[in-house]
Amino acid sequence: SIGEYVQRVIAAQLDVEAQRIAMTQPIGTLGIDSLKAGVLKNRLEEEFGVELSFHQLLIDWSIQDVARHL
Repeated sequence: SIGEYVQRVIAAQLDVEAQRIAMTQPIGTLGIDSLKAGVLKNRLEEEFGVELSFHQLLIDWSIQDVARHL
């Protein structure tokens, strides 16, 4: 699923197992910094052709929210 893909990408950035990241946890609470969030935003926008809000990605959204948007 798209959610699992986003989960794996974030897990790789944080160097943790994907299963340790809850799909409902806000991305900003995972310990991802603004640089990594920018890389994530750009990657997802390029791969899915959908524009994402940096603020929503880093502050408001969970992986589930991102998957719904994509």
